[in-house]
Amino acid sequence: MVASGPGHSATAARPAPVARIRQEAAVASRPRGSVVTTLGARTPYGSPQTAAVVARRGGWLEVESPELGNGRVGWIRASQVSMSATRFALRADIGKRTLQVRFGGHVVRAFPIAVGRAATPTPRGRFFVTDKLPGPRYGAVFGCCILAISAIQPKSVTGWRTDGRVAIHGLISDRQLGTGASYGCMLAREADLHG
Repeated sequence: MVASGPGHSATAARPAPVARIRQEAAVASRPRGSVVTTLGARTPYGSPQTAAVVARRGGWLEVESPELGNGRVGWIRASQVSMSATRFALRADIGKRTLQVRFGGHVVRAFPIAVGRAATPTPRGRFFVTDKLPGPRYGAVFGCCILAISAIQPKSVTGWRTDGRVAIHGLISDRQLGTGASYGCMLAREADLHG
C-alpha cells in the first residue's frame, strides 16, 4: 500500500513479496547485526504475522514491520519465514482523499475516503495490510470490517486504546467522506469495504 499526497512520491504501488513468520524471529539492524526487535508468529490481533520484503541479501531478508516503525527496515533470516506474493495493492491519495484497489498494476476499483485530521494526519509512505478484522468486535464506529495496516500514528492521541496502528475501516456518516475526520485512519463506506 502506498499512501501519498502533495509533495510526496506518486510512484505506483507495486505488490511486494510477503514473508510469513513461522515462529519467533529476531529482527536485526543489518545481516548478522544486533537484534532490534522480535516478531512472533501472530500479530497482537491474532492474525498470522507477516512482513513486507524489501530486498534479499544471501540468506537474509530486508523487511518492513509495524514493530520497527514507519519507514524503518530490519533484517530477518530467510529460513525463519515462508514466502508468498500478492498481485493486489492499495494506493491512497491523501490529498485527493481517494483509495484505489489495484490488481497486477491496474486499477480495478476506486472510491472516496476520509483521512486524518490536521492534528493527527494519515501517515504517508509505503505500508502493508497486517490484519483483516471484524469491525463490530472492536466497536460500532469501525463499521463492518477493518483492514489494519503497518502504519503507526506518530502523534499522541489521548484516550486511544490501540497501539497507534492505522487502519482502513467504516465511517459514522457519509458526510465524513472527502474530509479530515479521523485520528489517521482511512474511512470508507461499507459498500466499498465489502466490494
